[in-house]
Amino acid sequence: MSKLLDSINMLSEEVKSFPIGQCSPSDNQDMQIAYLFSFKDLTKKTKIIENRLFRIS
Repeated sequence: MSKLLDSINMLSEEVKSFPIGQCSPSDNQDMQIAYLFSFKDLTKKTKIIENRLFRIS
């Protein structure tokens, strides 16, 4: 359970530090795609932790 809590804390820090608002429609398309995939990785990690929590319950 401690490892799960560590994962949750680490993920919450990543979400807090994600530079929301630093990418706009007028930015370079490559930058927009990189920004999108970075956020997508965070959402995948959140889903993995959510699934692990449901298995414990």
